[in-house]
Amino acid sequence: MMTTEQKSKYDRAKFRVAQLKGFYNHVAVYLIVNTLLLVLKDHFTFVLVSKRAVGDPAFLDWIDWNLYGTPIIWGIGLCIHGYKILRGGSFFGRKWEERQLRKFMKEE
Repeated sequence: MMTTEQKSKYDRAKFRVAQLKGFYNHVAVYLIVNTLLLVLKDHFTFVLVSKRAVGDPAFLDWIDWNLYGTPIIWGIGLCIHGYKILRGGSFFGRKWEERQLRKFMKEE
């Protein structure tokens, strides 16, 4: 039977594994979808911004949203997701909180 501390460590490890699994699934879906968009670019049209909505057709020529917009925007989100998972959270995450607690405890 596990002690409370062992159970806590197990739960944290299980949560961490689930986070990593979710990130790796995110990467796999990103690669599959964007590969399909690249392969099917001449046969599949996806309009992110309509000419009528923008008002200037030259804007749509600035970047081919059909091919480059999805990987760029999604890639930024994927990078943020990866940073949070692989580096242990945001700048004010759990490790930062622990460092601040130790710092204030030493000052007292």
